[in-house]
Amino acid sequence: MRVERLGKTRDGHYGFRCCRCDTHFVDENSFVELCPHCGYKFKDPKPRYKKYDKVVIDGKIIPQHRLILESMGIDLTGCSVHHVDGNPKNNDLDNLYICSYADHELIHKGEKENPSKGNIDQYLEEQTRRQLEEMRQ
Repeated sequence: MRVERLGKTRDGHYGFRCCRCDTHFVDENSFVELCPHCGYKFKDPKPRYKKYDKVVIDGKIIPQHRLILESMGIDLTGCSVHHVDGNPKNNDLDNLYICSYADHELIHKGEKENPSKGNIDQYLEEQTRRQLEEMRQ
């Protein structure tokens, strides 16, 4: 559930409505974490892609690293992109590693070894090989 921000009041405060208990309240901050009535903890209204360079296309927010890879013809459906050096703004191809969502989570938990370099060349070769096999059938 989320909090609905209703806009600014004349005195510069923000009006909100809790989507859980339907309480209306006012706060001086533009985002509140808890409902003062029921204590429900609200989710960040825009949690996705905070750390990444982003591009907005047709009103849709797209992380720049995904846009770069998709523009190269790489299908990222069901895939995650890991930044090898841990810098989410470093979109150099040698720093991007395509993996499953599960593997990405394991890398960040330290349960799987962090790759030493990106795998884009290898991924493109594998994708091309699969496409050629499909064409032959």
